[in-house]
Amino acid sequence: LYEQGNAEFIEQSGIGMRFKDFLAKGSVPALLRGCADKLAKLVAGVPTLDSLLSIQQVAPGHQRRAAAAGH
Repeated sequence: LYEQGNAEFIEQSGIGMRFKDFLAKGSVPALLRGCADKLAKLVAGVPTLDSLLSIQQVAPGHQRRAAAAGH
């Protein structure tokens, strides 16, 4: 059931298509261009582990400076 829900989300969000639909439309790789573009935009907004860890390391200094500035 989870996989069915995942497949529906992927199809409805436009980041993928069902294989049977891909085959029915001629299996042309260009059909996936729009899906790939939407997926790239979605992924671009997701922070990486490295960026989250660098925020963790920087945050205490920012907190001290903000406290010193009265914020």
